[in-house]
Amino acid sequence: MAPGRRHLDLLLDRAAFVVAESAVDGMIQLLGWCGSALVVASLMLHRPAPFRVINLASAVVLLAFNLAIGLWSMVVLNSVILAVNTWHLRKLVRSAQMLDPAPPQEGWFIRSNTLTPRHAHDDAPVSKELTW
Repeated sequence: MAPGRRHLDLLLDRAAFVVAESAVDGMIQLLGWCGSALVVASLMLHRPAPFRVINLASAVVLLAFNLAIGLWSMVVLNSVILAVNTWHLRKLVRSAQMLDPAPPQEGWFIRSNTLTPRHAHDDAPVSKELTW
């Protein structure tokens, strides 16, 4: 092999390595940005279950990001956040399962042609024209 050809091969190998390395770096950076966006999105939620789910997803993404860059203190932090969110989600699921899924026998959602007083001591006149 000619000496110039060997040098060209080495340059092409190095260029391919740099391109591949920058693509991996870009994907790692994208992972970090997506995890950060998920944290911000979770903080905008008001209800506990969606907050925990999105925050759990952000912890998983940021855990992968921090493992990829070798930031071990953040790996520990995101592992703890992952465990806390999982614990709270399990509590929420258990409390939701304990609720009675059957609707009550009567209530505001029952359609009727007449209104009846809700309390026995309520003697107010009832309009027969209103329906629910």
